[in-house]
Amino acid sequence: MTVLNKIYGGAGCGKTHHLMQELEKLINAGTDVRSIAMMTLTRAARREFIARAVVMSGNDEKELRWFGTMHQITWRLLDLDYKENAVTAKRKKAFFESYEDEPSGKLPNIVKINEIRRNCMEENTKEGLLQTQRETGLEFVYRNRNGRFEYIDLDEIIEFGGAWEEFLNIEGLYDFTRMIEVAHSAVCGGDVEPPFSQMMVDEFQDFSPLQHALYVALSEHMENVWICGDDRQVIYRFAGASPAFLIDDPVTPGHEYILPRTWRYGKNILENSLKYVRGLKIQKERDIEPAEHEGRVYSLRGNDWIEFLHRDGTTSAYLVRTNSQVPAIIAELDAQGIVYGLLGKSNSQVETLLRNYNTVAALERGDSVLVDDIRALIQNLPVTAEMVDAQTTIDGVQHVKKAQLLKRGIKTRIDDPTYLLSTTQDFFTGEEFADAFLAGWSWGDINLLNYIKGMNEFIREKGVRFPEPFDMEIHHYVGTIHKFKGNEADNVFLFRQMPYPISDRVLFDERARDDERRCFYVGATRARHNLYEIDDYFFDYFGNVVPSVAEIL
Repeated sequence: MTVLNKIYGGAGCGKTHHLMQELEKLINAGTDVRSIAMMTLTRAARREFIARAVVMSGNDEKELRWFGTMHQITWRLLDLDYKENAVTAKRKKAFFESYEDEPSGKLPNIVKINEIRRNCMEENTKEGLLQTQRETGLEFVYRNRNGRFEYIDLDEIIEFGGAWEEFLNIEGLYDFTRMIEVAHSAVCGGDVEPPFSQMMVDEFQDFSPLQHALYVALSEHMENVWICGDDRQVIYRFAGASPAFLIDDPVTPGHEYILPRTWRYGKNILENSLKYVRGLKIQKERDIEPAEHEGRVYSLRGNDWIEFLHRDGTTSAYLVRTNSQVPAIIAELDAQGIVYGLLGKSNSQVETLLRNYNTVAALERGDSVLVDDIRALIQNLPVTAEMVDAQTTIDGVQHVKKAQLLKRGIKTRIDDPTYLLSTTQDFFTGEEFADAFLAGWSWGDINLLNYIKGMNEFIREKGVRFPEPFDMEIHHYVGTIHKFKGNEADNVFLFRQMPYPISDRVLFDERARDDERRCFYVGATRARHNLYEIDDYFFDYFGNVVPSVAEIL
């Protein structure tokens, strides 16, 4: 019989740290680390668990085969091959050519709706789509050429879903969702026997119904299962996540832990955050003790927040409800001369340049580089690849032919992003980077320094001697609450206005109101020391003040 160990913890209560302690107990008790599956939400969390397990067990990181995201674990569980099974951009393009999309952008929305339906485990029928809508609040709309929303015919969505599924089956290809669909069927049908007997799951509250179903199927083969999460931080209902998965988990109960204290913020921020989750229809009632430092909460309106911008030596996050609100914030930060990074994109010019510099410098020094830094380097290079042909070396000599070859080599790997996902390596040397991503090149022949836009100018301005490491110096981040989930900052500027159609929807939908309560709870619990809650800053197309969450909820 499987023993379930359930760990509840509020924001900043140390859920991941507690899971690491459970991992340490397991290893110290003599459990072979190769029989443990550690399922994380992000690759960054995977690296953290691997580093800890290597120290605790003495095993090589290559032996920690079952430490990874659900997609990484599923890829290995099914023993898939990249060249044969990956849905690459090139293969997608061949399929999508039969779906000519008008400039309205309808097709991307159809793709998204189909993906969410599959993750909700609903049939590709009108009834299945409508049930998906009821469960997630998903709207079957797209923005037309005039900027207005129009409804998508359900038959169009169904036709696309059937064609996509047929394409994957005929070609033997796997997108992220099909990996889990097939693994779930294989485990339930006895075709795949999990090669591990202990399973730990981080950020359990964010699972979709399909991910949860695979977890349940795997759990039936386990001796022990640990799940860790916070039902108050379920902010992905639009993808099928539900607090009920954590609270009402069907696996046989063993032990339940409620982490009693937050280490992130003090009494003032804690008490303020609880106003957002009072009255939630589904939640685990529990008390949380604050950290020792009190922290402060400021209620601001309009432009008042600008006077609090310059706090030297501290980190700040500027959080909004939707991406449409981001441009107004970055325009103000630009006006104030503040250097910032964009959450979820890492595409601010300064941040990209600093990160690429440090990656290339590490490779030049002969250091090992994290695969995520390699991934970021390659994914950011399309921006600079346009400048490659005109780039010069420090001595002014153009290398046009080499630049063109390099550009083609980079583009080849950009068209195959699944390789970056499926690689089991966590670190790359320069030689491995050249072999894996730039076929036919050796690292010594590449010298990316000369092909990254602004790199030589950057080196001269900063007065650094390449390849010395350089402090990233990014202390300010802008983006949505969803993209900052799991992070924290000394100062959080939380813009509490809810633009249409969100504000309109919550007036009529009780579950939508709970979604927004959880969302702003997450935003309000990111601050370590100062939380600034801002109203009356954004205006709609007609010059009216966008309503605040306080007015609506």
